[in-house]
Amino acid sequence: MWIQGHRIFWLLTLVILNSWICTTLAQNSPDLEEFKRLNSDLTEFLDEIVNNPQFNSALEYKQGTIFIPTNNVLSEFKRAHPNDDISSILLYHFVNTPTILADFEETSIATELPGNLPIWVTKIGSDVYLNSAKIIRHDRKVRIGKNNMEQIVHAINKVLEPAIPTDPRTTKLNNPDAKKFLEGSAGYTIAKPYQTTIFANRVNELTKMDFFHSSGRHTFFLPVDEAFVTTRIGSVDKKVIDGHKIDGKSIFLGVNDGSNEKAVFETSNPVQNYRVSIEFSKTSNTWSVTSENLDERSGEKHRKVQAQIYKANIPVKNGVIHLISRPLVVIDSDVYKLMQGQSFSVKAEKGDDKNGPMRKFFEIIEMYPNVKKILSEPSSQDRFTIFVPTSFVVGKATNFQELFQRTINRGPEQDSAKKQMEQILKLHIVPRDLTSDQIITGSKNTSFPFSVKTLADQKELYFQVNREEGDNRDVIHVVEGVDGGGTSAVIKQADIGATNGVIHLIGRVLGIGDNTIHDRLETDPRLVATFNISKQEKFHEIFKMRNKKFTFFAPYNEAWEGVLYESPSKHRILFEGLHGGHSKLILERHLIVGREVSLEDLYSESVTGNKTIEVRQVETYLGAIRVVSVDDPNFANYSAKYGVAHPRKNQTRFHGEYKYVIFWENKQVRVVQGDIKCSNGYIHIIDTVLMTPSDVTVNSAREILNSSVLTYLLPIFLSLILL
Repeated sequence: MWIQGHRIFWLLTLVILNSWICTTLAQNSPDLEEFKRLNSDLTEFLDEIVNNPQFNSALEYKQGTIFIPTNNVLSEFKRAHPNDDISSILLYHFVNTPTILADFEETSIATELPGNLPIWVTKIGSDVYLNSAKIIRHDRKVRIGKNNMEQIVHAINKVLEPAIPTDPRTTKLNNPDAKKFLEGSAGYTIAKPYQTTIFANRVNELTKMDFFHSSGRHTFFLPVDEAFVTTRIGSVDKKVIDGHKIDGKSIFLGVNDGSNEKAVFETSNPVQNYRVSIEFSKTSNTWSVTSENLDERSGEKHRKVQAQIYKANIPVKNGVIHLISRPLVVIDSDVYKLMQGQSFSVKAEKGDDKNGPMRKFFEIIEMYPNVKKILSEPSSQDRFTIFVPTSFVVGKATNFQELFQRTINRGPEQDSAKKQMEQILKLHIVPRDLTSDQIITGSKNTSFPFSVKTLADQKELYFQVNREEGDNRDVIHVVEGVDGGGTSAVIKQADIGATNGVIHLIGRVLGIGDNTIHDRLETDPRLVATFNISKQEKFHEIFKMRNKKFTFFAPYNEAWEGVLYESPSKHRILFEGLHGGHSKLILERHLIVGREVSLEDLYSESVTGNKTIEVRQVETYLGAIRVVSVDDPNFANYSAKYGVAHPRKNQTRFHGEYKYVIFWENKQVRVVQGDIKCSNGYIHIIDTVLMTPSDVTVNSAREILNSSVLTYLLPIFLSLILL
């Protein structure tokens, strides 16, 4: 009996002690006013809470966790949603379980919002995200509410936006899963101004509605009604619907600064030997999603379908929904309608890209009847590949915008500006199918730059494929991928499929140069060796000058390998920078200063036009060259008189066509690619370094070494004498 009483005594003591500790800790937590003083950037949301009866009621008897967006974030949200009642989403920021940062798990947590719509937790390293909002300050405490209950506070960098009914009385719409949201999209505030009624009717017609009702954590893509202005709803079958869901992952965009941009996700595809992969991409402020089908039996990839994400990150009971501009998987539009379809969106705000990545380029095409007719009235046999600069790129291209202004301003330059603009537009159009796989295969099968003809007069696009560090996929660049008129552009999004061709989104307007010769040398992977050599004695700095004009004959990388083959010691002297004067002398021979001269003009200057086989020399800064077209009727005679074909065993020679050669010192130097137009001149890439045996002497290296040793030893020797 005594022992039992003793136990009861100690149990009561522990209960009282625990109560005292909790009370003491609570008293140590700041009250609301003190907390606001210590966290002045969280006051606006706290004021909303204090003035909200429902939130106060929830706080009265519950200890939990409050997620508070900063004042700036809340203000921005209110400006973007001027007609929305902020009080309707406050309870989506409160859960009735006190949770410190370390205790969050990758799951959903029920909120106090009517219906208990969940928040989805994503953990990346030490970072915790709630839907797409990042916890930026954690584990604060505050005593708040009628009973001064202690709450845990986490500061977040976005307002949590739930899927709630526009009419609060419509309780059947509370806490929707993807099926309920699809069927009743018109009743949710977050969906405005979009609806998914047409897609929902088709899904119901095909008895696929349960596909969106599955429990778990998934990502859904719902095409909005306006998508079916250009896409037939009948083209959406069961296999297409299956391509609109990623199983087992709720992918919120903007998490970890776009960590999903390079990831590839498999969609839900119960059909054997057939699968669809999904990629996300971002241009300016606009997210897009791209699907690609693969028939595993044949290994054939179907062309990609890209949809703009109109509304991202809508949380639902079984994952997240993204509203998209068109159905995935389906290819139902030709290239013209595909570009045109990107225009059916809400009006863009200043500096925004909401009208789609093709909008601005499409609108300029509409102004040129010759170009428009080619695309809008194709024959059944016509096939096209269009390299479309994104709207953001078009808006930022200063030289292109200046040219565009000259085309619309009446004046003496208007006609010539219009002709130039038409040629630039045609430069972006290839009259054949050209997928990224074809570009990669074409580039691998020849050492000559893979090229295709465009609709522009006598203009081709050149391609080079590289693999970026840390990326296991081939990446096509404009210098490293597409090249037109000397400008270079990266292919940002490849293989957007159309019924009569394919579209590639690119990161620059082709045919009008904004970059300097220095910029080009620095970024072109074929000219890495030349750029590295030019940095000796700071020779490369001259190419930054925009107020001077240059013509530079730039040896490509393999040309310097030829020097290595002929004389490893001279190659070492040049590339180790043992004598920068040698490098400077050699490069000056490759340079014309004060003039930007195309290959055609150089050829005109070289050939006198008479019936002799004399060819004039064109003076460079330190030397002279002769430039001749291989199509010249006297080319064989010129070659016999001035040039000796000079292939080297180690150097890859081009198997494709080349149009110009340079005769210099009994060598026939091929122009790999010419007329690369930059803002301060031209680059012509050549396959041989213009270098004589006397340009670099091995003895000079020894002299430098001896001089360095002497410089080091002389002070020591003198100090010994003085001792």
